[in-house]
Amino acid sequence: MGYVGFEAVAGDKAGAERDTFIEKALNSEAWSVVDQSKWLFSHSGMKIPSETLFEEVFKREIMQNRLLKKSGFGRY
Repeated sequence: MGYVGFEAVAGDKAGAERDTFIEKALNSEAWSVVDQSKWLFSHSGMKIPSETLFEEVFKREIMQNRLLKKSGFGRY
């Protein structure tokens, strides 16, 4: 769950961001929590991103390379 963990979206501390689907999966042990910090933070793309990085990756990878190139979206 990125940098915040499941506590941000499941359980008593979740608050407004609570996700009951995730919560049920964790409580039923369908999912298990794995500490991935030693892998995530050693990979440059998984460090806390800046808004600029997010926009660049979103525009280049999702919009240009996937949506526009493969779907023909926006073409006549």
